[in-house]
Amino acid sequence: MAEDNAPPELPEGSKALILSEANILFDTYLQSMQQQDPDHQQNPMLLKAKEYTVRFANMSNTTTIRKMREMMATQGLTEFELAQLVSLNPADVDEARALIPSLEDKNRVSDEAMQRMLTELSSYVSVT
Repeated sequence: MAEDNAPPELPEGSKALILSEANILFDTYLQSMQQQDPDHQQNPMLLKAKEYTVRFANMSNTTTIRKMREMMATQGLTEFELAQLVSLNPADVDEARALIPSLEDKNRVSDEAMQRMLTELSSYVSVT
């Protein structure tokens, strides 16, 4: 695999968030801030990021997100690849490989395995 296609390494102990997870964290944080200080004015950039996650989050049920993450974690993907695959929700194997260059290596993840992941992912996305 070419060096350019390697997924970014995350700091030890960290986890790449799926947009749906980020959306839930924003909700929790914003509610907490509002409860602490009803007059608190949120940072406009934070609100823009929240709007982005609302627009592109493809799951809202925390149980569904957890089950999907557990299923995807058994597929040999890095945290970054898992988060990208779930957040982007590609329609097919070719699109997945085009959007996530580190998945281009068919020896690492076969087309059949990738298709199974995408089929499973689509079943979780539709159950929001």
